[in-house]
Amino acid sequence: MARLFIAVWVPEAVRATVRAALAERRSAVPAADEEAVGDRAPPDGGLRWIPEEDWHVTLAFLGQVGDVHAAVEVLCGSALDLPGPLEAAAGPATACFGRRVLHVPVTGLVALAQAVAAASWPPGAGAALDREPVPHITVARSGPSRSGPSRSGPSRSGPSRSGPSRSGSAGPHAPRTGGGVRVFAGIPVAARWMVDAVALVSSETLLAGARYTEVASRTLR
Repeated sequence: MARLFIAVWVPEAVRATVRAALAERRSAVPAADEEAVGDRAPPDGGLRWIPEEDWHVTLAFLGQVGDVHAAVEVLCGSALDLPGPLEAAAGPATACFGRRVLHVPVTGLVALAQAVAAASWPPGAGAALDREPVPHITVARSGPSRSGPSRSGPSRSGPSRSGPSRSGSAGPHAPRTGGGVRVFAGIPVAARWMVDAVALVSSETLLAGARYTEVASRTLR
Protein backbone atom coordinates (compact mmCIF):
# COMPACT_ATOMS: atom_id res chain seq x y z
CA MET A 1 0.00 0.00 0.00
CA ALA A 2 1.39 3.39 -0.97
CA ARG A 3 0.10 6.96 -1.06
CA LEU A 4 0.62 8.01 -4.67
CA PHE A 5 0.25 11.05 -6.87
CA ILE A 6 1.24 12.10 -10.39
CA ALA A 7 3.38 15.21 -10.61
CA VAL A 8 5.67 17.41 -12.64
CA TRP A 9 8.93 18.36 -10.98
CA VAL A 10 9.90 22.04 -11.07
CA PRO A 11 13.29 22.61 -12.76
CA GLU A 12 16.07 24.61 -11.14
CA ALA A 13 15.74 27.57 -13.51
CA VAL A 14 12.12 28.08 -12.41
CA ARG A 15 12.99 27.53 -8.76
CA ALA A 16 15.68 30.21 -9.07
CA THR A 17 13.17 32.68 -10.51
CA VAL A 18 10.70 32.07 -7.69
CA ARG A 19 13.51 32.20 -5.12
CA ALA A 20 14.65 35.59 -6.43
CA ALA A 21 11.08 36.92 -6.45
CA LEU A 22 10.61 35.97 -2.79
CA ALA A 23 14.07 37.02 -1.60
CA GLU A 24 13.40 40.71 -0.86
CA ARG A 25 10.20 40.02 1.08
CA ARG A 26 11.81 37.15 2.98
CA SER A 27 14.74 39.32 4.02
CA ALA A 28 12.33 41.96 5.31
CA VAL A 29 10.32 39.55 7.48
CA PRO A 30 12.11 38.46 10.67
CA ALA A 31 12.60 34.75 11.25
CA ALA A 32 10.54 33.31 14.08
CA ASP A 33 11.47 30.40 16.31
CA GLU A 34 13.91 28.66 13.99
CA GLU A 35 14.36 26.00 16.65
CA ALA A 36 10.72 24.91 16.48
CA VAL A 37 10.42 21.16 16.83
CA GLY A 38 7.85 18.68 15.51
CA ASP A 39 4.25 19.83 15.87
CA ARG A 40 5.13 22.80 18.08
CA ALA A 41 4.52 25.84 15.87
CA PRO A 42 5.96 29.29 16.60
CA PRO A 43 3.64 31.43 18.75
CA ASP A 44 2.92 33.72 15.77
CA GLY A 45 1.92 30.84 13.51
CA GLY A 46 5.23 31.02 11.63
CA LEU A 47 5.73 29.93 8.07
CA ARG A 48 7.59 26.77 7.00
CA TRP A 49 9.34 26.85 3.63
CA ILE A 50 9.16 23.70 1.51
CA PRO A 51 12.64 22.55 0.38
CA GLU A 52 13.04 23.80 -3.18
CA GLU A 53 14.17 20.45 -4.56
CA ASP A 54 10.76 19.07 -3.57
CA TRP A 55 8.75 21.67 -5.47
CA HIS A 56 6.33 20.05 -7.88
CA VAL A 57 2.98 20.50 -9.61
CA THR A 58 0.49 17.79 -8.65
CA LEU A 59 -1.50 16.63 -11.67
CA ALA A 60 -3.59 13.98 -9.91
CA PHE A 61 -3.72 12.57 -6.39
CA LEU A 62 -4.30 8.82 -6.52
CA GLY A 63 -4.48 8.23 -2.78
CA GLN A 64 -3.74 4.90 -1.10
CA VAL A 65 -3.01 2.32 -3.79
CA GLY A 66 -2.41 -1.33 -2.98
CA ASP A 67 -0.85 -2.35 -6.30
CA VAL A 68 1.95 0.10 -7.03
CA HIS A 69 3.20 -2.01 -9.95
CA ALA A 70 -0.23 -1.70 -11.59
CA ALA A 71 -0.06 2.07 -11.24
CA VAL A 72 3.37 2.06 -12.91
CA GLU A 73 1.94 0.00 -15.78
CA VAL A 74 -0.87 2.51 -16.28
CA LEU A 75 1.51 5.47 -16.31
CA CYS A 76 3.93 3.84 -18.73
CA GLY A 77 1.40 1.89 -20.81
CA SER A 78 0.38 2.70 -24.37
CA ALA A 79 -3.29 3.04 -23.37
CA LEU A 80 -2.55 6.30 -21.56
CA ASP A 81 -2.59 9.08 -24.11
CA LEU A 82 -0.90 12.17 -22.70
CA PRO A 83 -0.40 15.49 -24.50
CA GLY A 84 3.02 17.04 -24.62
CA PRO A 85 5.61 18.25 -24.36
CA LEU A 86 3.80 21.28 -23.00
CA GLU A 87 4.86 24.76 -21.95
CA ALA A 88 4.00 25.59 -18.35
CA ALA A 89 4.01 29.10 -16.91
CA ALA A 90 4.42 29.99 -13.23
CA GLY A 91 2.77 33.22 -12.15
CA PRO A 92 1.69 35.96 -12.49
CA ALA A 93 2.09 36.32 -8.72
CA THR A 94 2.25 34.34 -5.51
CA ALA A 95 -1.11 33.54 -3.93
CA CYS A 96 -2.67 31.79 -0.94
CA PHE A 97 -5.06 28.94 -0.35
CA GLY A 98 -6.77 30.21 2.78
CA ARG A 99 -4.38 31.08 5.59
CA ARG A 100 -2.23 27.98 5.42
CA VAL A 101 -0.68 27.53 1.97
CA LEU A 102 1.50 29.88 -0.09
CA HIS A 103 1.74 28.87 -3.71
CA VAL A 104 2.64 29.97 -7.21
CA PRO A 105 -0.15 29.37 -9.76
CA VAL A 106 0.82 27.37 -12.86
CA THR A 107 -0.95 27.55 -16.22
CA GLY A 108 -0.65 25.30 -19.24
CA LEU A 109 -1.07 21.96 -17.48
CA VAL A 110 -4.84 21.56 -17.10
CA ALA A 111 -5.17 19.37 -20.21
CA LEU A 112 -2.35 17.15 -18.99
CA ALA A 113 -3.91 16.87 -15.53
CA GLN A 114 -7.29 15.97 -17.04
CA ALA A 115 -5.72 13.27 -19.24
CA VAL A 116 -3.95 11.77 -16.22
CA ALA A 117 -7.15 11.80 -14.15
CA ALA A 118 -9.08 10.04 -16.91
CA ALA A 119 -6.75 7.02 -16.93
CA SER A 120 -7.85 3.60 -15.67
CA TRP A 121 -5.93 3.58 -12.41
CA PRO A 122 -5.87 0.45 -10.19
CA PRO A 123 -8.38 -0.14 -7.38
CA GLY A 124 -7.95 2.23 -4.47
CA ALA A 125 -6.99 5.18 -6.63
CA GLY A 126 -9.22 7.99 -7.65
CA ALA A 127 -10.64 9.56 -4.49
CA ALA A 128 -9.75 13.03 -5.77
CA LEU A 129 -9.58 12.45 -9.52
CA ASP A 130 -12.93 14.11 -10.18
CA ARG A 131 -11.79 17.45 -8.76
CA GLU A 132 -11.13 20.32 -11.11
CA PRO A 133 -7.35 20.59 -11.46
CA VAL A 134 -5.74 23.72 -10.02
CA PRO A 135 -2.06 23.40 -10.97
CA HIS A 136 0.29 25.18 -8.58
CA ILE A 137 3.61 24.98 -6.80
CA THR A 138 3.35 24.95 -2.99
CA VAL A 139 6.29 26.88 -1.58
CA ALA A 140 5.35 27.35 2.09
CA ARG A 141 2.82 26.36 4.72
CA SER A 142 1.65 27.99 7.93
CA GLY A 143 0.48 26.63 11.24
CA PRO A 144 1.19 23.51 13.34
CA SER A 145 2.73 20.74 11.29
CA ARG A 146 5.70 18.47 11.02
CA SER A 147 8.71 19.54 9.01
CA GLY A 148 8.50 19.94 5.24
CA PRO A 149 8.64 17.02 2.81
CA SER A 150 11.76 15.63 1.24
CA ARG A 151 12.16 13.89 -2.07
CA SER A 152 14.22 10.81 -2.84
CA GLY A 153 14.68 8.63 -5.88
CA PRO A 154 15.94 9.25 -9.39
CA SER A 155 16.50 12.78 -10.62
CA ARG A 156 15.31 13.99 -14.00
CA SER A 157 18.20 16.42 -14.36
CA GLY A 158 21.12 14.38 -13.07
CA PRO A 159 22.30 11.12 -11.51
CA SER A 160 20.32 9.27 -8.91
CA ARG A 161 20.99 10.34 -5.34
CA SER A 162 20.91 7.77 -2.59
CA GLY A 163 20.11 8.14 1.10
CA PRO A 164 16.98 8.37 3.24
CA SER A 165 16.38 12.04 2.47
CA ARG A 166 17.58 14.61 -0.03
CA SER A 167 16.55 17.60 2.07
CA GLY A 168 18.75 18.35 5.01
CA SER A 169 16.67 21.45 5.78
CA ALA A 170 13.52 19.38 6.12
CA GLY A 171 14.37 18.01 9.55
CA PRO A 172 12.82 19.03 12.86
CA HIS A 173 14.74 22.33 12.82
CA ALA A 174 13.41 23.50 9.44
CA PRO A 175 13.47 27.34 9.29
CA ARG A 176 10.21 29.14 9.90
CA THR A 177 9.32 32.76 9.25
CA GLY A 178 6.90 34.90 11.24
CA GLY A 179 3.92 36.66 9.74
CA GLY A 180 2.01 33.87 8.00
CA VAL A 181 1.53 33.12 4.32
CA ARG A 182 -0.43 36.26 3.46
CA VAL A 183 2.66 38.40 4.01
CA PHE A 184 4.08 36.79 0.86
CA ALA A 185 0.99 36.95 -1.36
CA GLY A 186 0.94 39.10 -4.48
CA ILE A 187 4.65 39.00 -5.29
CA PRO A 188 5.11 39.09 -9.08
CA VAL A 189 6.55 35.91 -10.57
CA ALA A 190 7.09 35.04 -14.23
CA ALA A 191 8.74 31.81 -15.35
CA ARG A 192 8.15 29.35 -18.18
CA TRP A 193 9.46 25.87 -18.83
CA MET A 194 8.85 22.92 -21.12
CA VAL A 195 7.28 19.94 -19.38
CA ASP A 196 8.59 16.80 -21.06
CA ALA A 197 7.91 14.19 -18.38
CA VAL A 198 5.54 13.27 -15.57
CA ALA A 199 6.34 11.24 -12.47
CA LEU A 200 4.55 8.74 -10.27
CA VAL A 201 5.48 9.73 -6.73
CA SER A 202 4.90 8.10 -3.38
CA SER A 203 4.51 10.14 -0.21
CA GLU A 204 5.54 8.54 3.06
CA THR A 205 4.87 10.15 6.43
CA LEU A 206 7.75 9.73 8.86
CA LEU A 207 8.36 11.07 12.36
CA ALA A 208 10.68 13.67 10.88
CA GLY A 209 8.16 14.64 8.20
CA ALA A 210 7.00 13.41 4.80
CA ARG A 211 9.30 11.99 2.15
CA TYR A 212 8.69 11.94 -1.59
CA THR A 213 10.05 9.08 -3.67
CA GLU A 214 9.83 8.96 -7.44
CA VAL A 215 8.51 5.51 -8.33
CA ALA A 216 8.44 5.87 -12.11
CA SER A 217 8.37 8.49 -14.81
CA ARG A 218 7.07 8.85 -18.33
CA THR A 219 8.48 11.03 -21.10
CA LEU A 220 5.95 13.12 -23.01
CA ARG A 221 6.34 12.73 -26.78
